[in-house]
Amino acid sequence: MPVNEAMRDWGLAVTNAGHSLTVPGGNYPPARHPSHHHFTWQSGRVLNSPSFIYITQGRGIFESVGGKTEPVEAGQVFVLFPGQWHRYKPDPTTGWHEYWIDFEGIQADHFFKLADFDPTQPVLKVGLDEELILAFTRLVELAQSEPFRMELLLSAEALRILCRIATLTDARRLGTPLDAAALSRAKAALLEDSGANVDLKKLARTLGMSYTSFRRLFKTGTGFSPRHFQLEHRLHRAKALLAHSTLPVGQVAETLGFASLYYFSQFFKKKSGLSPASFRKQAIRSHPGISD
Repeated sequence: MPVNEAMRDWGLAVTNAGHSLTVPGGNYPPARHPSHHHFTWQSGRVLNSPSFIYITQGRGIFESVGGKTEPVEAGQVFVLFPGQWHRYKPDPTTGWHEYWIDFEGIQADHFFKLADFDPTQPVLKVGLDEELILAFTRLVELAQSEPFRMELLLSAEALRILCRIATLTDARRLGTPLDAAALSRAKAALLEDSGANVDLKKLARTLGMSYTSFRRLFKTGTGFSPRHFQLEHRLHRAKALLAHSTLPVGQVAETLGFASLYYFSQFFKKKSGLSPASFRKQAIRSHPGISD
């Protein structure tokens, strides 16, 4: 798929996507493999843009620059870094099912830096993840159906795939199960009453895990520690109450469960750079209609 100027401005463009089933003993790469991506095991290949290949059935081997050969099996993704020689193939006794996506753009470059993908460790363990498989499936279906502004839709789906791979990789690296249900219950408990001093160790026990595992899961899933997550939510609620209600500052502090107006004021100023009263005055000037 050629990349137009609008998609270059967008910052993330899918240039190739698809899936392929190689049966045991079948030829590889298959004849329908894109001609500009075709290669042989003897010659290998170098690409100009990054690619992800997700194996969902079977097993095989992958080799990248430096001569490192690694076994690959279902539930693993291998990264093809731009400018790096590589080659791969399924085991002839099992074949494999692969999904792939090629992409380019400044957002893609930025994502690679943030996700900290390592060219010396190109094989990632993500598991057979239903959400990731569905995202790849949607991507292929979009490419085949060619809806209006397909390029934007593909870009959005590609970002979903990249983020899911990064999240799953981090969870595996940290030794934390990516338990969406447990994470959702934990967030709900912390948000239900942002003024309550939730016993985090007790919360972890109700989720059936140690506090260390719970904290690791929460940090992986949200980017915050549990306590930091709760404090950020309290700050968000405080700003909303100060900007959109006429409650006295002391009552705002009491509503949010702060022990004293002094402690609330110190917390608010440290987080926002303004005292609660100054923040309210600024909000009133920006949105007339709320009186002091």
